[in-house]
Amino acid sequence: MNDPTCTMILSKEALEDQNSVLRFIAKDTSQLQKTGAQIKESDYAPQVGCISLNIEYFKNVTPDQYGTKYKQMITLFDDVDDDEFDGDLGEDDEELPMIATSIIVLANVPE
Repeated sequence: MNDPTCTMILSKEALEDQNSVLRFIAKDTSQLQKTGAQIKESDYAPQVGCISLNIEYFKNVTPDQYGTKYKQMITLFDDVDDDEFDGDLGEDDEELPMIATSIIVLANVPE
């Protein structure tokens, strides 16, 4: 199995907006992958769950923690209207289904 990597650079506007969230939506593409065909973004894949992390989690990282890798299992929720992460970065959740995450917050990135 691949170890996918996703890099996100948060804009100054996103960091300043108290309502900003990062939302991860997990889909089960295993049935589509069995055919060996390329998976198109428009193809149907059932949603396994979702999780939203409020931008405040990233703003509250202190400079001495920049570059620290927070690896953890985060519980996914069924409903995008009720999927707010309420744990602590670096502490695994215990409920299923979960998604494996690895989050690194870097210092300010030059524009």
